[in-house]
Order: sequence, then structure tokens, then C-alpha cells
Amino acid sequence: MEQVAAICYRFENNSTEYLLVRTHSGRWTFPKGTVEPDEEGWSAAEREAFEEAGVTGIISHEALTTYLHAKKAWEDEGKESRVHAFLLEVKKTQIPEEKHRDPTWFSFSGADDALVEGRPFKYAEELRRVLREAENQIAGFIT
Repeated sequence: MEQVAAICYRFENNSTEYLLVRTHSGRWTFPKGTVEPDEEGWSAAEREAFEEAGVTGIISHEALTTYLHAKKAWEDEGKESRVHAFLLEVKKTQIPEEKHRDPTWFSFSGADDALVEGRPFKYAEELRRVLREAENQIAGFIT
């Protein structure tokens, strides 16, 4: 299954912060979901960021990277999805449509810790790689 994610970030106090949301199983993740028919990947990621995290901003139309993901319920089955990740610089926040997501801002190291908590090594490392790639890309924007 193909999905998209929004890597939501902002600049706060001379550093980059990342917005994560909770999954139904309680893990932290990037806002993500599926692409509707006739919808561009970047547009779906932008929609998911709004629905799950209540954020809008400037989204890249090119995927930053692709990573493998497995829902907790899938782990024993070996079922995975491929997720195309898009950077979204957050400009506005509001209460998200999905109430249980608990959007929270993290520093780079805080996001790194939160993303790996409770995940099998393979998927934890995928998310760490995405976060590092985002940090490197964003650093290129501000230098």
C-alpha cells in the first residue's frame, strides 16, 4: 500500500522543531495517510497534515524521501506500506479535525526519541533516517 506523510516543521528560537501526532496505538509519527483518486501526493500529505495535526503552510511538491512503515497490528504479519514524505513548513496551526492525534512540537533530538519509542528496529531506523534527511534539507534552506 502506498501512503504519504507530511514532515511538518517550524523555526523556533533559532532551531527547527518537528510536529508529530499520535497513532491509534499511542506511538508518535508524522501525519500520514492515503492518496485519494486524482490527488497529487503532495496535496494528500498537505490534507493529512491539516486533518491530523491542524496545520497549514508551504509544502514541497517533490517528495523528500520514501520510507517503509508497518502499523503495529501488521508487524507480526510482515505487512508494510511505502510512504512518500513531503516537507511542510508550518505557517498556521489550529485544532485538528482528528481529536485523538495530540499534535506536539519536538526538538530534533526529542522527535528522534519519540519516533523510535516502541517500534521494531527496522521501522525505527527508517523514521530516524527520514528525520535526518529532513534536518539536512531544511539546513540547506537556511544557509
